[in-house]
Amino acid sequence: MSSDYPNYGAVLAKKVQLSKDDGIVFHDATDDSKTVTLKLASGSMSAGNVDVTLPLSATTLGGGGDLPDGSSAGDQIFWSGSAWQAQAVSGDVTADQSGAFTIANDAIESAMLNNGAVTSAKIQAGAVDSSALASGAVGSSALQSGSVDSSALASGAVGSSALQSGAVDSSALAANAVGENALATGAVTSAKLGSDSVGASALGVTAGSATASKAMVVDANRDVDNVNEMGLVLLQWGTEWRAKVSGGSLVFEYSADGGSTWTQKQAFSNA
Repeated sequence: MSSDYPNYGAVLAKKVQLSKDDGIVFHDATDDSKTVTLKLASGSMSAGNVDVTLPLSATTLGGGGDLPDGSSAGDQIFWSGSAWQAQAVSGDVTADQSGAFTIANDAIESAMLNNGAVTSAKIQAGAVDSSALASGAVGSSALQSGSVDSSALASGAVGSSALQSGAVDSSALAANAVGENALATGAVTSAKLGSDSVGASALGVTAGSATASKAMVVDANRDVDNVNEMGLVLLQWGTEWRAKVSGGSLVFEYSADGGSTWTQKQAFSNA
């Protein structure tokens, strides 16, 4: 081509135009306003022959062959290492035809979360139940004072093994809160009872009277002289002497064998 190339203007052959300003211009077969231009970048020419490799079709990318078509909406184009491939995404995400990706349900594992990443604001009220907590996972330091009341505990939920020694004091118990069914046999010893902590009403007796339990409580409002409610049929001293009421008489008896047999020694009648 001679040095007066600019004077040639343009050459047009079947929608292909050779332009002195633009290079090679391809026109749409039905609309000349739609074009594709091939042009060497400024300064890219050098002395000698220049080989320009054009794609085989408009859908070819690099050296990987033709750009494949997908089989369903949302398919993505991936480079396999040697060619381009169209395939659906898999694993823990899905994609639609607009390219929007969605994380699948139950796909996020604990290893994907930074320590402390889940705050209370991210947890719905009541979302964490006992099945989500390991045994012993919630220590006392995690509970505010007074935060757990009786309404939060199922019947029988707190066993003796869950309580530290001395952990429950009287201020934490409502009146009559601990029934006899809550106490193991022999669980309450005298060392667990405060001085005068068990009153007469707890023993089933009243002041100044005695029951079949052989317990007696003296009425604090009376002196000894007025303790006149006692009706004794038999009074014994050790294993040798005893006094009893018999036939309207007060009889004193003695036992020489430690209480097996008794011999009358003196009797006082009402005559």
